[in-house]
Amino acid sequence: MTKQHLADYTIAVLGAGAVGRSVAADCKLAGNQVRLFDIPEFAGESLKDLDKTGIEIQGFELGKYNFKRNGIAKFDLDLVSDDLVEVVAGAQIILVAVPSVGHQTFFERLVPLLEDGQIIHIIPDNFGSLRLRKVLRETRPDVDVIVGGWSSAPYGTRIVKEAGIDTKRVFLRYRAVPLRGRLCRPPSRRPF
Repeated sequence: MTKQHLADYTIAVLGAGAVGRSVAADCKLAGNQVRLFDIPEFAGESLKDLDKTGIEIQGFELGKYNFKRNGIAKFDLDLVSDDLVEVVAGAQIILVAVPSVGHQTFFERLVPLLEDGQIIHIIPDNFGSLRLRKVLRETRPDVDVIVGGWSSAPYGTRIVKEAGIDTKRVFLRYRAVPLRGRLCRPPSRRPF
């Protein structure tokens, strides 16, 4: 297997709230191919026209190293969809960016679609990595994936509202630097 530069990875972001939009836009502006998904119950609003307008990152982005990435992330050649099959197929990294109350719903839909070698990050974790591993053990013990959980979201972010209506902009207050996270393969797949 050859090493691949991180910018060449296809990233599937599941969840189109503030964190999901921020992660998707940030990854797109960094040069990745990005696919953004939300469940059909929310997609009519959360994904509406994002494939045409893109997502704009604004804000201070205060952080330890003063790194800043602002701009409009256009998803013209990418995928913005409520079709999880299309979004997950062939993605190297899958970011589940939903509150913990939504983890189970997303995991039950995601697990049947996972492919060997995929890396799944759960942001924020809140025991999501344990829940996901349980669903994997019960339904897909054969799939070889890496599961990771992060202690918090990588941004202090909000969707910008105008007159009470969500816009296509996210406002970043800060980028978190000292996040704790852990990636690990299921015990049966660890090389010893």
